Amino acid sequence: MADIEQHKAVKQRSLKPLLGLFPYLRRYRGLMAAALFALVLSSATTLALPLAVRRIIDHGFQTPDGGMINSYFAMLLAIAVVLALASAMRYYYVMTIGERVVPIFAAMCSPISPRCHSNSSMPTAQASSPRD
Repeated sequence: MADIEQHKAVKQRSLKPLLGLFPYLRRYRGLMAAALFALVLSSATTLALPLAVRRIIDHGFQTPDGGMINSYFAMLLAIAVVLALASAMRYYYVMTIGERVVPIFAAMCSPISPRCHSNSSMPTAQASSPRD
């Protein structure tokens, strides 16, 4: 019975707290647009990859000459290269945005910042003294 209640609690989670990130992300509109473009491009090429393999299997082996199969494999290789580049672009842009936004939150919640809340759920860094 407790398992069902826990499952319902997981289902009721919302993405609304992420809306608080938009003021900080607003200054990185260009990077966000590039990351979204890379996401769409990598998703489209991921969906196109099985279609290219299907075309190789369905049509590539029907012709007696090797020209048709060579062109299908060249297209498959091109799709794989586009997928690799789009995935690398997506990783780069997401990491760059993260590296630029996270220090803003770190500065906001540092122990010397007046904007840091004492009841914050984020742990604060403890100063350690060297042991003699």
